[in-house]
Amino acid sequence: MNICILSTTTEAHLAGGSEMHCRLISEGAAADGHRVTLLTTRHPEGKAAEEKNGVRTLYLDGTDHSMSVRWAARWRLKSLEKLRELHAASRFDVLWAENLSGWHCSASRSGLALPLVTIMNGPGVRDGLRSEFNRVSTAGELAVFAVKILPQTLLFYLPWFYHTVKGADALIAVSPESANSIKAEFSFAAAKLHTVYNGIDVGLFRPDPPAGARTLERYGFSGAWPVLLMAGVLHKQKGFHLGLEAFRRIRDKISGARLLIAGDGPERASLESLSVSSGLAGTVAFCGHVPQPALPEYYNACDLFLNPTLRVEGHPLVALEALACGKPVVTAAIGGTLSTIVDGENGFFFKPGDVDAMTEKCLRLFADRNLLAAMSASARSRALSKFSVGKMVREYLRISAVVIDSFKGTL
Repeated sequence: MNICILSTTTEAHLAGGSEMHCRLISEGAAADGHRVTLLTTRHPEGKAAEEKNGVRTLYLDGTDHSMSVRWAARWRLKSLEKLRELHAASRFDVLWAENLSGWHCSASRSGLALPLVTIMNGPGVRDGLRSEFNRVSTAGELAVFAVKILPQTLLFYLPWFYHTVKGADALIAVSPESANSIKAEFSFAAAKLHTVYNGIDVGLFRPDPPAGARTLERYGFSGAWPVLLMAGVLHKQKGFHLGLEAFRRIRDKISGARLLIAGDGPERASLESLSVSSGLAGTVAFCGHVPQPALPEYYNACDLFLNPTLRVEGHPLVALEALACGKPVVTAAIGGTLSTIVDGENGFFFKPGDVDAMTEKCLRLFADRNLLAAMSASARSRALSKFSVGKMVREYLRISAVVIDSFKGTL
């Protein structure tokens, strides 16, 4: 196939799950022998184009990944212009679009005879608002939600979301929970909605105890037990502040416990301050942004991965990566996290925001090393059977082939 992918952000712009997903599906399709061209917004350093691992990426000048109303309009104009130019020169077979990146390129809007497969990395609009509201804990945050986030969602995001769902020839949700969230709001989407679990590189993310030991040594935690890890962008809705409180309580029971926090973001300073005020200085390491190739070293340094998120997740990659490294996952049961682990087999669920339950689940594992070892083995097995990049990409290609055939029948 000759595949064009639209994404307003890549890992050159941001370090998030959608950006990683974009790289995995594009490189995965290229590795399978398909031609892949990725269109995205202007490179932060002004780079016009690059080719890497079989993927040709074009950065469109005159656009910006911030996706304000103004920049969203520019993206629609510039990306459709470039798509028409490329399609005329070397016809694409299918268009893949990440999230809301491609609704303006549907056949009915663009006039292009090109089937559109849209990948929804998150839930519907209501659950997106729920995620934003879950982070509210002060009067100021409530005001921001009411005055800024809610109006923007209703006036701009909701119409964009509707047009995205309506214009796609096929929709892919990354978990059953996300699929159900979208169908609950847009019932007409059911007939073209598919569920394909996120995949991760199970060759990169694998058990590697020596790499973990080197990471512990780097942070002065050699010989520490148990070690917990939290990872991701440090936003309030990710619940890292709740994870810190759970860790404080674990330390009350097990004085040798240590915590690694891999990631950066707007909450880092407040989390560092909270760590000190909670008496955790010297027991928590804020590791900052960790490049993707180095992340397995951090998973391998821990005994347990903790995901205290308050966000209605699509299908969190961090949990899948931890499983692939053979680490049990203790996670909030919200959105697509419900499709990461099997409760009691390779981790535990707890109610979002329930620090008591979060603490208890962790302590239960630390009190029974046989259970911890059994869950570790089960974690790796689950990742291999359910969440590989190869399995994900094969499903994308299968769905695309069906859509291409159906689309030809309508011409």
